[in-house]
Amino acid sequence: MTLFPLSPYRYFGTDGIRGPYGTFPITDECAFLLGKALVMFSKSYYPQISPTIMLCYDGRSSGIKLVEAIAQGIQDRKGSTIMLGLAPTPVASYLCSRLSLQWAVVVSASHNPASDNGFKIFTHSGEKLSDGQQSSLEAILHSLVASPTSSLSFALFRDQNISSIRLYADCRKIDMYGSALQEYFFLRAKRLLDQLPATFSKHIIVDCAHGAASLLAPNVLAKISSAKLTFSCIHTSPGQDNINRGCGATSLQSLQTVVREKEAHLGIALDGDGDRMVCVDGKGEVIPGSVLMTQLAIWLHGHQKLAHSIFVSTIMANGGIENTLHGHGISLVRSAVGDRYLWEDMKKHGASFGGEPSGHLIFADFSVTGDGLLAGLNVILYSLEQWVWDSHFCWSQCSRRIPLWPCCEISFDIPQKISLEEMPTLKEHIEYIQNTFKGRLIWRYSGTEKKLRILVEGPYEEGSQNIQALAQELKTMSLKAIHQATHISEESFHPP
Repeated sequence: MTLFPLSPYRYFGTDGIRGPYGTFPITDECAFLLGKALVMFSKSYYPQISPTIMLCYDGRSSGIKLVEAIAQGIQDRKGSTIMLGLAPTPVASYLCSRLSLQWAVVVSASHNPASDNGFKIFTHSGEKLSDGQQSSLEAILHSLVASPTSSLSFALFRDQNISSIRLYADCRKIDMYGSALQEYFFLRAKRLLDQLPATFSKHIIVDCAHGAASLLAPNVLAKISSAKLTFSCIHTSPGQDNINRGCGATSLQSLQTVVREKEAHLGIALDGDGDRMVCVDGKGEVIPGSVLMTQLAIWLHGHQKLAHSIFVSTIMANGGIENTLHGHGISLVRSAVGDRYLWEDMKKHGASFGGEPSGHLIFADFSVTGDGLLAGLNVILYSLEQWVWDSHFCWSQCSRRIPLWPCCEISFDIPQKISLEEMPTLKEHIEYIQNTFKGRLIWRYSGTEKKLRILVEGPYEEGSQNIQALAQELKTMSLKAIHQATHISEESFHPP
């Protein structure tokens, strides 16, 4: 069983800073202060230079305002900015290292609704901030937030006559990434495409979630398209606050419908900032994340491209994949949730491939962070190899080869995040389950939203109905305990 304590950070969550726009800390003023804080923080690493910081966003209307505010905060502290515009998160990571920049900030709330926004920060190597770096930056930011002069400095910025930034993208810089991605694909796909008969034809649908990949993905896919492999991109109209609305990696019904109607052979759904993807097969059925990443690990291992025969996933990966991986001589290493921790454990173990069931996949031969488009291309490469041998191959065949444990994963809103130590009855019940249940139980708060996530899974002898009942029981008990603790907390608070 795995329990997670409350985050020690005031602002940072699992993946950067995130929340509803207009609510602290996702405000224009806090973005302005974050820009100042990042330049101050940079002095610890680059004491002799003023940093150059790349900025991009995922298409939300609030993103334009937040980018503008961060830029002014950076410039207020004598830093420089490069405006990348509308671009997926992995592009910022890639370019930050290739262009020898000090930092990059992505203004995005990933898969969250359009009303939310957030900040992801990358270092010169394209990696996300470590725990220690987050703590240091957060301390500086909090000191600025608490300073009585901060509101005055922001007011001066706000009153300046600054021309508004509109939806745009620096295509020249973004094309550096796109060209590298095309080369990556062609180097691996040419041999496979040459082996396929002239009559071979497969069609793939890509859902861009009205998000950051809405310009890049169609451009890249058009250049790798051929008579044998064609693509259609859907939901490619960013800037209307429609990001993730009824589309993308968190809402697959639309993609499933299009795949079935067009009789396509594969569907790939990106999330809002393009750092992860979820797939559906040619029948429109969702390919479980644990199945997909396990099959890719086995595939890479078969080509001697899985370094040290290690696959890194998170504690959320289905317990059933361990036997399958071990049967192919692959060791499974589990990390904490989030592609930042995934990458840290990949480095620690010298691994070349890692993934989360949610769709963050890291291919270390190209990237150091989750990349939805890169992951999708690798899914296509694997599919091409299967189609060479069996033109009727469908990903559902992989599901039959990789048996998963019965699992129930639920996520629900909560009024407040309460430490489990403050809910002793619930804690005792969870400990009882720990001692009697043969499977795995994960109880954790979301690092990016006010939600509680519960995962219960176990071997088949535990029974799927028993597992679902246990998860629902934990949900009911957790909500009751949290509401009671929240009420007590509110009653014990006496404002001065």
